[in-house]
Amino acid sequence: MAMVPTNGGVPHGMRRAGPSGRPGAPSATSTGFSITGKDLLQMLRRRKWLIGISVLSCLIISIVVTFFWLRYAPSYTAQAILAVNPPKASELRSSTNLMGNDIMERILQSRAQSMRSQAVFEAALDDIRHTGWFAQASSEGDIDIVGKLLREVSISVLRSTNFIAVSMTGRDPSDITEIVNAICAAGVTDFKNLSNKDRNETIQHLESELLRQRKKREAAAEVVQALLKRSTVTEATEAPQTLRAM
Repeated sequence: MAMVPTNGGVPHGMRRAGPSGRPGAPSATSTGFSITGKDLLQMLRRRKWLIGISVLSCLIISIVVTFFWLRYAPSYTAQAILAVNPPKASELRSSTNLMGNDIMERILQSRAQSMRSQAVFEAALDDIRHTGWFAQASSEGDIDIVGKLLREVSISVLRSTNFIAVSMTGRDPSDITEIVNAICAAGVTDFKNLSNKDRNETIQHLESELLRQRKKREAAAEVVQALLKRSTVTEATEAPQTLRAM
């Protein structure tokens, strides 16, 4: 039996390979590719028409969208009604219907005109400073906010009624509602001040008229007393002459 000779030496151990990392990304210097300000400027020059067309297109689209929004966007109208009670002086003259209606119409027109005064709208501004309308009006620069409010708020007299209508149209229903209510509140306060002033003037006029009538009555009483005294003296002087004649 033949024997196959073998290597009697100890087998060599296997060598481990070290950790093989991935090759790093090539740097701009190694690849020869880098972006400088000059390269960026050249890119912008090559694409200047594309950039200009894009900007112009965005501008046109924004203008068209704004136009259609302002034209077709929903708008709201807030309206409040104020009732003006007729004064007692006109109620006393209610027998002449035409005169009473004419006086009431003049009173309504006077009240509506007083509501459109600068003082009433300035008083209403304190209650609408938190609204979006006031913020937008303030952001427009040096603008007369009271004048803008006077142009946008309508105050009119409803025909054949004792009512004054205050209305405003806008995009935000909550803003215009608060503005209309603020103007009505300022107008009611102005009405009360005017009514108190008229009442005080009426009281003063009546008191002066009463004093004048009282002085006139006292003067008339003095005249009557003087006439009575004169007639008594005349009768007393005529009596002795009658006795001597007899």
